Amino acid sequence: MTVVCLGACLLGCERSPYSQASPDETIQTARLMVERGEASRLPDLIWAANEDERRLFTHLGRMLGSLQKLGVAIQAKFPQEVGELKARAEEAANKGQSTSLLSQMTQSMGPQRGNRRRQGPPSDAERSAFDDTLSNLFADPYGFLERSSERLSTVYITDNTAAVMWDKKPVLPPLGLAMKQETNGDWYIVIPTALPGISSAWPRSKEEYQVWGSLITTLDKTIIDLTADVELGRVTTLDEVSKRAGEKAFIPAAMVFYAFGQLRDAQKKEAAQSVTAPK
Repeated sequence: MTVVCLGACLLGCERSPYSQASPDETIQTARLMVERGEASRLPDLIWAANEDERRLFTHLGRMLGSLQKLGVAIQAKFPQEVGELKARAEEAANKGQSTSLLSQMTQSMGPQRGNRRRQGPPSDAERSAFDDTLSNLFADPYGFLERSSERLSTVYITDNTAAVMWDKKPVLPPLGLAMKQETNGDWYIVIPTALPGISSAWPRSKEEYQVWGSLITTLDKTIIDLTADVELGRVTTLDEVSKRAGEKAFIPAAMVFYAFGQLRDAQKKEAAQSVTAPK
């Protein structure tokens, strides 16, 4: 019994830095997870609306852990290229530009002209932009958390809700990035599913959660393969890493997005038929 109690105490001491007792402590915990090489636990800090969403975040956690391992491998193999890329990213950030994957994904999911879906294969410019995004992501996946201690903060809205701030201004205006306190007292980041772009792509049914889970699993396998390629010297430059990632992931990812679109169209047709069907 003494051994069990001692083990529980040691486990509790080990986990004690991961506090979610306040909005600021939750943000600090995210930084600590990255610093400790436990990026796979970041989704634990995200509020899940249902069990399907929590399962999706579990898939995401595995991918984030793989991504961190790839970043370590890349920084060890290509230190000069990574240094140059970080310098460009910092310069862009100082100019108010964003090089983050989240920003570029949000832009790409936004309303398209005439609300038309893309017809035909992606253009060379789109593939190039995709590769550039991957280079930034792979080289320094969590650098923004490490560099944000002076710029990232939170402000209480009510006793159990808060807003995430960047340079004392709301993140993702006008709706913002919110945090909420659960009944257990812990604070969680809330995905802004009402934000234009995100709202149109966020899963609404079990089938759609499964499609997104398939996409994340595909990306995770790609990242694991790339890590092996880097460590074994199969790629010799960072640019080659991003291009190989594009080759491995772009088409499968596009197929998943297509499947998601087909599923969403089928759901709309079914909903329309149920409305017009005679009662």
